[in-house]
Amino acid sequence: MELEGFDKNRPEVSVPFNPQPPKFTEPFQPQQLIEGQSAHFEARLIPIDDPDLEVKFYRNGVELKTGHKYRTFHDFGVVILDVLYSYEEDGGVYEARAVNK
Repeated sequence: MELEGFDKNRPEVSVPFNPQPPKFTEPFQPQQLIEGQSAHFEARLIPIDDPDLEVKFYRNGVELKTGHKYRTFHDFGVVILDVLYSYEEDGGVYEARAVNK
């Protein structure tokens, strides 16, 4: 099978990936909530094109388990943590930590 527009004699070009340590360019902002409200935390992170980048979320230093109460997202440099229906016991310091190779 021949692929149209494909030159099998042309060498494959690869772009070297130069990983850099993750850095938050915009951190989460503090919030004051009334009991029962949801919290939405949003931050910005670079690099945005690192396939090895991993983001984990914490409350008071303990890793959060995502599910019906905590929803997380990170892609294209956007990092989001939603805390649904916050109560007094949900107070504390929330943070996102990013690591790569």
